[in-house]
Amino acid sequence: MKISTILYSSLIILTSCNNLSKIDEKEVETINLSELSNLKVTSKLLSDFASDFEYFRPEAKPGSYFNMMGISYIGPEFVILWEKRTSQLFAFQRDGKFIGKLGNRGPGPNDYLSFRDVFILSIIREIHVPDFKRNRILRYGFDLNFIGEVKMNPFPATMHLYQNKYYLCAYRDDDLKNNGGNDLIVRDPVTLKELKVLRKREDPASFQNADIDNVNNCWFLEKHDTLFYARLISGKINIYEISDDKLKPAYTVIFPTDDNVNPNIMTSFLNQIMFFQDYLLVGIQKNNRTYSGYYDLKTKELYNFQIINDLDKGLDFIPMGSCADYGYYSDDLKLHYFNEFWLSKQTNSAYNNLKSKFPDRENWLKNTIPKSLEDNPWIMIIY
Repeated sequence: MKISTILYSSLIILTSCNNLSKIDEKEVETINLSELSNLKVTSKLLSDFASDFEYFRPEAKPGSYFNMMGISYIGPEFVILWEKRTSQLFAFQRDGKFIGKLGNRGPGPNDYLSFRDVFILSIIREIHVPDFKRNRILRYGFDLNFIGEVKMNPFPATMHLYQNKYYLCAYRDDDLKNNGGNDLIVRDPVTLKELKVLRKREDPASFQNADIDNVNNCWFLEKHDTLFYARLISGKINIYEISDDKLKPAYTVIFPTDDNVNPNIMTSFLNQIMFFQDYLLVGIQKNNRTYSGYYDLKTKELYNFQIINDLDKGLDFIPMGSCADYGYYSDDLKLHYFNEFWLSKQTNSAYNNLKSKFPDRENWLKNTIPKSLEDNPWIMIIY
């Protein structure tokens, strides 16, 4: 996935931009998004972020054709996609060849009702599907055969592979009230037995009375080989770097307040947060509009980029998630989007004068797309 799950955030009081705040009594950098909705969109070339790329083309055949495609996992062993209408998971080889269905979506004892992530554990050659509505993890072999399940109660709000051999589990505020405030727990990947408490919350007064159903208030973020933990506490998101089994405060993210009192307008919420190269990418939806902010971790400046694809002059690139092998992937790209995009650029002199970094691949793309209109959507992966 990463799946584009909507992540609600609390409204908070505005503070000054890029000042210092305290997390656990340590000074950290504050990222204030108050100006995000007013930022002018500026162009940036994709070659500024990547030196190479590929298209993942999921094989379209009976049983593997997507009307609405979601992305769960992209790695060297597998690509796991899902059909958004049915929530059925499918497995593909890295070259796009269809392998088969991953389990079954349904109410049966070996079926999953809902999932957020899919985990590939190469060290034990297993694929895990957390079925959070029934407090369990379903285990499958690399042959896609069902192995069994492991029950967990309470079930983590979010999980992540830790050091490529453990699970790191974070919990909802409601659950923290009953487990002594144990926020981050390292667990065995097969038995889910608790191995170590990595973080214990000592601020019970900040535990929310209730979390919104099926919506997290904590996330794991990757920046190359470094893992971060982000937690919504007291109306702001605190981001910690995980290093040597310890949490080091890194950033505090401040969101814009709502300036309307219309009860018919949805309050602001977070719909994306990820590291993208040297930026922290944060997406919010406010007043029924979506805004994306790229915070430069070096210059401490906030931008709203349109990333122009000068690699092969295909569709503009919008980062949607990180691959297990450190690349970044786009959303699913329906093939008619390409033709519509090129048609819209016919009289655009800036686009026509843009030099492609890979002219041979540009020619290949423009020759291939018209012949591929019955394919599944593609995914662009940059490195």
